[in-house]
Amino acid sequence: MAFEQVYLRARDGQQYGPVPFHELVQWHQQGRVPADGVIVDAASGEERPARDFPALAVTPPPMPGTPGMAPATHVPPSGLNQLIPTANPLALWAYYCSIFGLLCCVILGPTALILGILGLRNVEHTGVGKGHALTGIILGGLETLVGIGGIIAAIIYGSISP
Repeated sequence: MAFEQVYLRARDGQQYGPVPFHELVQWHQQGRVPADGVIVDAASGEERPARDFPALAVTPPPMPGTPGMAPATHVPPSGLNQLIPTANPLALWAYYCSIFGLLCCVILGPTALILGILGLRNVEHTGVGKGHALTGIILGGLETLVGIGGIIAAIIYGSISP
């Protein structure tokens, strides 16, 4: 079977590999394979444009700061990725901490607030997770205030008791 071990030739002439084709697909998912790259079969030397391979057809946004790669392009998120933003784990964790923080305001509330802020920063790069990050910020902030209020009330009522 052709194209099992391949080289990637970028537009700047640099050649990377040989690597198994499945690893090249992982590179592509990381945004490291330019759309105008050329895939060279290590065994036969046959060359084909990267866009000719179905596994490389959908172009993910390049990793920020990847040398020699095209500038980042925003890819509209899919339905499931919008529902569960795995590309933005900080927003996702902020969401879960804020929900579970309803049970324990003192620890998870501030955690959800901080993760929500960090997750909201990542939305610009990932394009997903804004709702989850905002949920983390809003609920986490409220839970933090309730937790602080509870601590203050405990101090006040604890010092008043005979």
